[in-house]
Amino acid sequence: MDSVIRFEFTLTFGDFLRYQYFLQSKQRRLLLPFAILSFLCFMLMPWIPVSGHSSLRQKYRDYFVLFLPWLIFMVVPLIIRFSAKKRWNAAPNLQEPRVYEFSDAGISVTGRSFAGSTLWNLIPRAEMAGPMILLIGTQREAHIVPLDAVGDSEKVESFKSLIRRKVPDCKNLR
Repeated sequence: MDSVIRFEFTLTFGDFLRYQYFLQSKQRRLLLPFAILSFLCFMLMPWIPVSGHSSLRQKYRDYFVLFLPWLIFMVVPLIIRFSAKKRWNAAPNLQEPRVYEFSDAGISVTGRSFAGSTLWNLIPRAEMAGPMILLIGTQREAHIVPLDAVGDSEKVESFKSLIRRKVPDCKNLR
């Protein structure tokens, strides 16, 4: 007879936002061209000709290099935050209390307006993202499980042990 780990929690916007930032950080391939372009601009700055006595051009040409890092490290996180807030407000099922049941057979989740289950073979990866565990499915969806919702440290350890047994790729699941 398999043991069932059962707990109830309501996802917070902070947890949802942390998951969105987690997804963005895993897309480093998209940031690499920006980083290379920024580096090339920085390296080419001394050779950009400055014609005439335009002090405005001389003064601000070096600041162009700062535009791309500013875009990557300031604007992109703001866009992610605003789009996550828009998604959060548009999907009331994200804000519902949910009951999770984890067993040897799989994962079952129930809310007021939804219910579903997932077999363990459809969860190829589990990762820690701050104070939560992300059980990432095959189609880039995830079960977001805050560790404080699981319960005391003994229950958290049995939960992590179940994940280690059932999920093939458990990155930094300490």
